[in-house]
Amino acid sequence: MDPEKFLKNKTILLTRPFEQSQELANQIANAAGKTVFLPLVKIAKIADREKKIENTLAQLEKYDDIIFLSRYAIHFISDIFKKNWDKLKKFPKITAIGEATAKKLVQ
Repeated sequence: MDPEKFLKNKTILLTRPFEQSQELANQIANAAGKTVFLPLVKIAKIADREKKIENTLAQLEKYDDIIFLSRYAIHFISDIFKKNWDKLKKFPKITAIGEATAKKLVQ
């Protein structure tokens, strides 16, 4: 099967926020697929996030791992992490799920 026609006659529903879907929509189009946008999630900062995160950081000894599932999570808390890096660098296991998340974590 021709990879450029892999999605011919297929319609793919994209549920990511619209602004995050463009690259994937282009890849789908390049594989002869059609895209329908139906954003079901919105990525936004939590109003009192800094206080919640700092409270969690004060209790790091209670946790075994810190796992990031999204580069956007890292983006929204990077300023807090930088401010608290002395606590975090001692943490034994920080994991990123996905390549984009891992790249954002090491920036």
